[in-house]
Amino acid sequence: MISYIVPTMWKYEPFLDFISDIIEHPLIGEVIIIDNNFNERPNHSIFANNKVKLLNFGKNVFVNPSWNEGVKNSKYDKLAIANDDIIYDLRVFDKVYDYIKDENGPIGLSVDPNAVNDAVIRIKEYNFSMSQLQFPQLMFMHKNFYDPVPSGLDFYFGDSFVFDNALWKNKKIFAITDIFFYTPGTMTCRHLDLNGVYQREREVYKQVIIDHGHIPEVWSGHFR
Repeated sequence: MISYIVPTMWKYEPFLDFISDIIEHPLIGEVIIIDNNFNERPNHSIFANNKVKLLNFGKNVFVNPSWNEGVKNSKYDKLAIANDDIIYDLRVFDKVYDYIKDENGPIGLSVDPNAVNDAVIRIKEYNFSMSQLQFPQLMFMHKNFYDPVPSGLDFYFGDSFVFDNALWKNKKIFAITDIFFYTPGTMTCRHLDLNGVYQREREVYKQVIIDHGHIPEVWSGHFR
């Protein structure tokens, strides 16, 4: 079974209706919603579903700490970490399930949401010619692989850490291609004042790379 982890500030109206579809999938054991804006939480019947676990810390704990809390509170070894402003083909759970294992790293999206594809849903070993743009919007991984995103990285570089951590651990990375996928993009971030945050967290992540024995300016992983 899969633990589905998603932080939200409730800015994307279709979110809970889409979660209603997700919880009906037989491979989804639980959906962990990290409520980072409880004052705007909508009323919805989904909250009565016993598959739904709502985590509320009384404040916005931000993106990467939400991932950490979701993983810590998950009860299944197979994880999905997702954005709240995406819609995609739910057949992906069947396609990706057997790839979520201890010896592999993350499996993430490599799609152009504006491109036309055959919607077959293919899982391919990742290579650096593939797009990383949508990778963090839906990622699958085994719980034994996941290391908490380091302190000081609240909004940015959590996906970089997951991706690079797989390279540092010599784990295979896989890409999900040719899938129906839609997002309006940055539905939450557009409501936040993140002035200066990226540069500050970039310096934190540079130190993470150094701590793993690499030079940030020449590291060829996910650092940008």
